[in-house]
Order: sequence, then C-alpha cells, then structure tokens
Amino acid sequence: MTEEIKRIYKNIAALYDGQPWYGDNISSILAGVSAQMASQRPSKLNHSIAEIMSHLTAWHYFVIEKLKGNEAYEVWDTALNWQSVAALSDGEWQKVKDDLQKSYALLLQQIEQMPESLLTSVVSGRKYNFRLMLQGIAQHDIYHAGQMAIIKKLVS
Repeated sequence: MTEEIKRIYKNIAALYDGQPWYGDNISSILAGVSAQMASQRPSKLNHSIAEIMSHLTAWHYFVIEKLKGNEAYEVWDTALNWQSVAALSDGEWQKVKDDLQKSYALLLQQIEQMPESLLTSVVSGRKYNFRLMLQGIAQHDIYHAGQMAIIKKLVS
C-alpha cells in the first residue's frame, strides 16, 4: 500500500473501532444500544439508529462495488438506501450490527488492494474520482455517527 492509501485506510478503519480525531467511534456509540433503542425513531427525526446503520452499510457496498469496477451498481434510488425499521428482535439487531461490521471489513479489504493510480480515475457514471469518493464515504459515516450519538441520548 502506498502512503496515501494507508492514510485513507487508517482514517476509515478508525471510524468503526479506532480512535478518530472527532471523538467516539461507531462501535463505541453503539455500545449499550438495545434492539428496542435501535429501532426507535425519536419525534421530529427521520430515522432510527438501525435505519442509519443500514444506510451506512448500503453506501459501503456502493463504494466496494465501484472499487471492484462494477459500473452498474447503484444505491441512491434503491430500497437499500433507506430501509424502514419498525421493530427489531435481538437477533435482527445483531444482524444489523454484523452487517455494518462486515461492510467495513470488506471496504477496508478493497482499499488495501487498490492501486494508487485508481485514486485519480473517475468513478463510472459520476463526476468525481475515487479519491473524492473515499473521502466522501468517511465524511458520510462521520455525519451519521453524530446522528446516531444524538439519537442514542434521546432514546436512553
């Protein structure tokens, strides 16, 4: 891995269970969240913790597929983008958590394998390159991590 790809890898890895500069990682935010808490949608908010997690997972797979060269893969206008969660059993909640963790592992695996030359290549069907997409997924996750932290406080 080149130095730039190492930096991208470390930044994205920190979001899930490392030490990001902004504060708590996603694993820490999710600690102590029950299935009931995860499926609650506080008044005046659009999504629950579980819905946000599924959204993160969907966008991780978008990035993974684009890194693999899958030009046709989309998530924006699909049911995967924002799944509605009314209630969760403990098993369903565990699956949501496992799915998110797996998506991080697969995303990091793809980043680890990518050639540096791909960073400046334009993502098919987009107006941005892979470097910007990888920076964007990190920013996206940070934004939603903050939402989950706020929702956790509201439902606790």
